[in-house]
Amino acid sequence: MSRARVLTFGAVLAATVVLAVLGYVSLRQWQASAELLFREQSRDMVTMAAEKVEMAILKSEEESLSGLQVLLMDPTLRPEALDEWSRQNPIFDSVTLIDRQGRVLYPQDGVQPGLLREIPQGIWDRGGRRHILVGDQVVLVALPMCLPLR
Repeated sequence: MSRARVLTFGAVLAATVVLAVLGYVSLRQWQASAELLFREQSRDMVTMAAEKVEMAILKSEEESLSGLQVLLMDPTLRPEALDEWSRQNPIFDSVTLIDRQGRVLYPQDGVQPGLLREIPQGIWDRGGRRHILVGDQVVLVALPMCLPLR
């Protein structure tokens, strides 16, 4: 009888140890899976936030450029109107108007060094807008229907 009890106790102990090891391994895999899922969700959330910021900036640029387009259609446009537009749109550090022949129309004191060189030929040919890098600064190049300043 005591031998049967020892064997029963041994079998129960072995089953308990196997169950504990399996439970530990399962918990470790669950933890690793949860950490991976958390990292993926965090990365997705950061990506979505960056996309929202980019969309907000592009929308703000578009609205500002629409206002500039309206200004440029005015045949009595003066540099003071562009100065006022620039003050009302702080998203842009500066504004430079260049006609299709490469002449600087605004500001009167010239253009940022290297800007004309960096504007892709496709912008001059087809128009549109693009962000380009000039020196260490990102520049928005847009080709609206431009009227010369008087």
